[in-house]
Amino acid sequence: MGLDTLYKTVISKGEYSCGDIGISTKEWFDLLNEPEASPYLETLYCFLREPEHKGTCTTVAMKYGKPASHYNSKVTNFSKWVQKKLNRFRVVGIDGNDTYWCITMQKGKDTKLGFQWYMRDELAEALQSKLMKELISEFSTKEPFNGYEEEYKWGLLDKTGGKDVLTIIKSLRGQNIVDNAHVDGVFKSLWESKPEELTSIGNHLLDESKPIDERLAIFKDEMRAICPSDWKICANDERTAAGIRQKMVHGCIHI
Repeated sequence: MGLDTLYKTVISKGEYSCGDIGISTKEWFDLLNEPEASPYLETLYCFLREPEHKGTCTTVAMKYGKPASHYNSKVTNFSKWVQKKLNRFRVVGIDGNDTYWCITMQKGKDTKLGFQWYMRDELAEALQSKLMKELISEFSTKEPFNGYEEEYKWGLLDKTGGKDVLTIIKSLRGQNIVDNAHVDGVFKSLWESKPEELTSIGNHLLDESKPIDERLAIFKDEMRAICPSDWKICANDERTAAGIRQKMVHGCIHI
């Protein structure tokens, strides 16, 4: 790929994109581990945590406290750094001038809260891998449980190993692994009234043929669907899904 490779941003159905710019997940991962990338990681993680990895600088600023201009600048400067580091392409906007945001983001569109960005899938995967690597490193060097009384959670894993989905869900009751104040009542009602549906939903969390983000979205939708329409809380949050899946994976349950 030559230095004069040019990607042009186009607009289709209200969305701006320059398409694939040829950076693989592995290459993104290597870039993220460069010392020069460290000033931008916090902002990238903010967008990674957004649903579907999309958001505007305004919505991110509302959650994390810094001005919207801060996040805009970080994304732009990170993109400039990536372009300079790889030194093999340019990206221009619909006006023909150099543009940078779509190096980090695969597309964007105008919304009432500003220009909404969609992070590139390969970058999102690389960021998740980097986070996992950092967590493993942290857990391997720190005191077990950071000094907190967390052993009971591991004991619960042993007790639920090999058990069925409903038994695992029941074991979460009152254990401070899920938001018990809101979740316990929902699950009690569902395992009594809709045990088959609840079992099916739990098993879908183990479907490794689908990305984890897709499984979480399915979990949220399916839990919402089997709960009465007037329930404001349906135990379909990510913390609950993680608690169920962790114990199912630990026991290698496949039903």
